[in-house]
Amino acid sequence: GDDTIVAGDEDAEFWGGDGANTFDFREALVPSSDAVRRFDIHDFKAGDHVRTALFDIFSDDDEDDGEKLAKILRGEDEDHGKRETLRYHHDHDEDNAVTVISVDEDADDVFDVDIYLHGEHFLGFVEMPWS
Repeated sequence: GDDTIVAGDEDAEFWGGDGANTFDFREALVPSSDAVRRFDIHDFKAGDHVRTALFDIFSDDDEDDGEKLAKILRGEDEDHGKRETLRYHHDHDEDNAVTVISVDEDADDVFDVDIYLHGEHFLGFVEMPWS
């Protein structure tokens, strides 16, 4: 179904199954240690969302808003100064592809959480009203 899966403060692996699932990392992004936490989402697909403190991240083949995305990934915000920073990249080996989202929640230039989306995904980012 359309599930909401909330990440905690320990590394974890998730499978959302069918439906449009939301993987909520807002609680996981509260700095609790110096260790980088890792979360794996094994079946991320179109219709699923990843939520961080400031952004809703989803599968998106439309690359219309490249300038806004570039500012988000650099942590720039004309209205609020430096804040949560995201970066993402694709990794490949012989058999597998993974999309890695790294989050620096407290803008201290240290990435706090790595979220591994199994498979190669093109992502869209939306600033959410709770930010």
